[in-house]
Amino acid sequence: MGLEVQKPADLFANDFLSFLKPRISGDWTSTDWTVKVLYWKGEDWSKAAPIARSLDIGNPNEYANRPDISTEEGWQKVDSFCVVPPKGLPRIKRETALLQHNFPSTLAEQLAHFDALVILNNASVQMRFKGGIPFPDHELIAHEVVHIAEQLSRKAKQMEQWDNTQLYESPEVEKLFKEFIQGIGSKEFAKRYFRST
Repeated sequence: MGLEVQKPADLFANDFLSFLKPRISGDWTSTDWTVKVLYWKGEDWSKAAPIARSLDIGNPNEYANRPDISTEEGWQKVDSFCVVPPKGLPRIKRETALLQHNFPSTLAEQLAHFDALVILNNASVQMRFKGGIPFPDHELIAHEVVHIAEQLSRKAKQMEQWDNTQLYESPEVEKLFKEFIQGIGSKEFAKRYFRST
């Protein structure tokens, strides 16, 4: 039940999705979609690999150096991914869909309350923070929410191919993220979306 409490990261993901709706045309439904952000802790990131491998994650053409997630070495380079069960599924069918994507049963039951998930490699977030990358988790969340918006609108927002060995984020996502911050102001952004840990 603790997962149902909206944390600052969840609030940001949902607000950013609302921000994207007028910017990505397409077949949006009138449903208010709820996004949940998970920080996958510690060395257990390997346990998230079967989930990601059961999905079509991201856009294969967006990375100049896309990691091969079929190998452990390649998987460890993945910072985040998203999960969007098919549109309009009732909660019990979302739970079944999550089980089919290799989620543990207790986690699938809890996460079935949400329409979409952003899953972050917490170790990567910490490394980004220590490396001085501004917004070490928010830009990862923004990137995945763009992919969620693509799926919910059935309209791909073409991200130009970018070299993820040289840039830590897609230029298109950075542009949208900066627009979002400018829209609410940096002080309000910090007040609403920074987590305390």
